[in-house]
Amino acid sequence: MSKRPKTILTVDWDAFIPTGHGDPQQWNLGHAETKLHLNLLWQMRGYLYNIMKVNQRLAAPFWAAMAQRFQRLPTHTIVSDSHPHVYQWLQDVTTVILVDAHHDCWEGPKNAVDCSNWARVWLGRSRTKRIHWIVPDWVDASIYEEWNFVKKDKRVVLYKLSEVLQGSGIITLPVTVDRVHVCRSGCWTPPWCDQAFLDWLQGRECLTFPISERDTEWDALRLRWGEEEYAAMHRATVATHQARQSFALTAKPNHG
Repeated sequence: MSKRPKTILTVDWDAFIPTGHGDPQQWNLGHAETKLHLNLLWQMRGYLYNIMKVNQRLAAPFWAAMAQRFQRLPTHTIVSDSHPHVYQWLQDVTTVILVDAHHDCWEGPKNAVDCSNWARVWLGRSRTKRIHWIVPDWVDASIYEEWNFVKKDKRVVLYKLSEVLQGSGIITLPVTVDRVHVCRSGCWTPPWCDQAFLDWLQGRECLTFPISERDTEWDALRLRWGEEEYAAMHRATVATHQARQSFALTAKPNHG
């Protein structure tokens, strides 16, 4: 008797932190998965503090809606900071349910799996594999450079997050989830949303993914910032504001 194909629900926290105008790259923050981008650079982005906030309309009902939609949704949750960490949990998986602001199907580096291409690499392993991409409402998926790949590959099916949360007429989603994975994506989501992330995971039985880096900052279940880091962000924001004001006062119009 053949075994039932396994399904994983993997959720990127950035799906709940809108950047506006449908483009997750809008802020042009030079994202990359480095320690610098994970923590320090956010101190220079204080001007986004009141803008990059969690959309609780989408985040708050998420787990209850998932438990209602899928049969026996596991409470055990694998938690990592980086999405590529899920790749090793996909070896016996046939279907990925991806809740993410990004499709993660870029070409990426050759012979390597990273945050940009893990989904594409996984799809390339077998024609029987499928991705159900649940796109947050604020994302216009067509803005992506490699949208043609996602659109033409019939194994990538798109859904709106709000429709999935409402349970409205979506019959092509799998009915069973065998594993649940969540990533914080700290290089894309700000430290001032970390507490909201931990609160969002309340009630889940979280297993922290083994951290390859020695820094505890990469532990998605730890807060990245304390009072000193918030104070540093405030100082950087004030300095940036003063510099802009100074430039505006001294700059002379060029009439050609």
